[in-house]
Amino acid sequence: MINPIKNTIKESESQSSRAAFRLGDRLVQSGAITTQQLSQALEVQIKSNAFLGQILVDLGFVEAAVIGNMLARELGVRYIDLLSIRLDPETVRLLPEESVRSTRAIPLKRLGESLEVAMADPLDVNAIDRIHLITGLRVAPLLAMEWELQRAINEHFDAHSRTSAALNDLKTQNSETINPVNRPELKAASEAPIVRLVDSLLESALALHASDIHFEPQERGLRVRFRVDGMLLEQAEIPRAQLSSIIARLKVLCQMDVTESRRPQDGRMSHDNHGRIYDMRVSSVPTVQGEKIVLRILDKSSVLVPLEKLGFQPVQQKNFESLIRLPHGMVLVVGPTGNGKSTTLYSSLNMLNDERRNIMTLEDPVEYN
Repeated sequence: MINPIKNTIKESESQSSRAAFRLGDRLVQSGAITTQQLSQALEVQIKSNAFLGQILVDLGFVEAAVIGNMLARELGVRYIDLLSIRLDPETVRLLPEESVRSTRAIPLKRLGESLEVAMADPLDVNAIDRIHLITGLRVAPLLAMEWELQRAINEHFDAHSRTSAALNDLKTQNSETINPVNRPELKAASEAPIVRLVDSLLESALALHASDIHFEPQERGLRVRFRVDGMLLEQAEIPRAQLSSIIARLKVLCQMDVTESRRPQDGRMSHDNHGRIYDMRVSSVPTVQGEKIVLRILDKSSVLVPLEKLGFQPVQQKNFESLIRLPHGMVLVVGPTGNGKSTTLYSSLNMLNDERRNIMTLEDPVEYN
């Protein structure tokens, strides 16, 4: 049981044994919260045993950045808001999952021979030495809030672990020769390991904020790659014996013709990821090694971004708004896959949409309704 009188906060203990100051009192002294708000948060902490800082943030009393920057100043390091950045999968892989969880640290960015690492305790010398031995890089520790770090670690690794487990289940199954006459993939597509594998791949892609998932038949198996920040990253290699079952499972989900494999098809599906619905546009194309399927992940919330939040410079935004408000003409938005063309167009339409205008879009295929 936590003693609210002593107010020895878990954050200060978890950040460093050398920084055993009372977080709640510091926040009150700085004017970030009131004494009444601190008392209310401590009452919640007694019942939930959660981090005081997280409780204060959840109650809306203070921003996480305020707590993070205060702790960082005490520890002499820089604070990083993990919820506002996107993890680089290649950099994260420099440290095995077991080490990430045991050291409570996750790699963020490699700068030459240095590695920026977000840590719950940036003064943990043992953890820093361990990371250095594993990566061979000089560690530059940054402070991350404990609850933000755990969320980032779980989002990145949990889906990947489920994918590995599902692949192991498939490998333990006896591989049988596929008879194209009997179409066994129709039966196999409903089996649990196949379903778990496909679902885990979708979860992994969403955790990495991928824009596309590529299922590419190869001579030795089915290669799965995610497009993250415009770059394709290999995620898994599925045995050739399971190729037809995976393709059939995807076709069933997307309401495509499972029996047709010699012509291109288009389909759509939705995926519920912890209460957040993602639409996926799916296309299949026959290749020499089998059918290739590409899923484009469509996040409706990403296209409902105000125009001023897209990163335009003030002069650029003023010029762009004046152009799209003209009564006639054409504006071309061009660029590679995943660079924000659709987001820009939908943000523009949202700005123009009112009762006085008639708006009709011509799209092939339609991405967002």
